[in-house]
Amino acid sequence: MNKFITEDEIIENRKENGINPEDEPYDPRPLFEKLQERKEAKELEHLEKFKHKPRKPLDDDEIEFLNKINSEKEEELYRRERADLTELQIFQKQQEGIIEKVENSAAEIEEEIKKKIIETKKKKNKKLNKLKLQKKKKKKK
Repeated sequence: MNKFITEDEIIENRKENGINPEDEPYDPRPLFEKLQERKEAKELEHLEKFKHKPRKPLDDDEIEFLNKINSEKEEELYRRERADLTELQIFQKQQEGIIEKVENSAAEIEEEIKKKIIETKKKKNKKLNKLKLQKKKKKKK
């Protein structure tokens, strides 16, 4: 079967469908606009068909199904919030632990510095006392 059709076949098909190519006015718009207009017209027609039909009420199975879905969503949301809260608490405790370690190490360093200062002062005092004693001995001689 030949996939290509001749112009005569096109004209013949249009006549069978009731379309006369000579009756169609020339439309200079791009094809996209023409197709978009047809699409919108079909959508409006479709909406008009169902516009006047009343919606049927939900039956018990549908209500149960929708309630089940809602409860599952709520449970998932609750689980997520709970997990987030737990992670936040863990993070805060870790931060507190780090802060305590830093404070403890800072306090330990401060104590070590104080001890070294005291030791240094004692050494200086000892040296000064030795020098004073040496000076006194020299003076006595």
